[in-house]
Amino acid sequence: MATAVKSAQRVLELLEYFAEERRPAAVGEIAQTLGWPQSSTSVLLKCLSEAGYFDQDARRGMYVPNVRLALATAWIQEHLYSDSNLLRLLEQVKDRSGHTVSDRATPRRAGCAACTCCRPPARDGSWPKRGR
Repeated sequence: MATAVKSAQRVLELLEYFAEERRPAAVGEIAQTLGWPQSSTSVLLKCLSEAGYFDQDARRGMYVPNVRLALATAWIQEHLYSDSNLLRLLEQVKDRSGHTVSDRATPRRAGCAACTCCRPPARDGSWPKRGR
């Protein structure tokens, strides 16, 4: 594997590591957990820190992704959970289930929206009661 590609793979593995750990970590701990040489881990973290995507506490030797990384990737969640994508997903649920699906228009929290899926109306046109 080419060095540049290997480094890109390691950056992604590093991001997944921090997504799971959710706390600052030392070079040695990261290297041991990911099975990387400590020297390579140190160089990669230093590079990401100098590029402004990780913060380093030099006194404690800890690294953590910072707000620049969060802001650089925030558009992904916004795109995935945009109104148009949610409506498309609701339409897919309706098509696959044969049930009526509607956005309950509740306030959105943390990128989530509530929806209701209910049975289709009976042959006489009446709707089932909630919870049945």
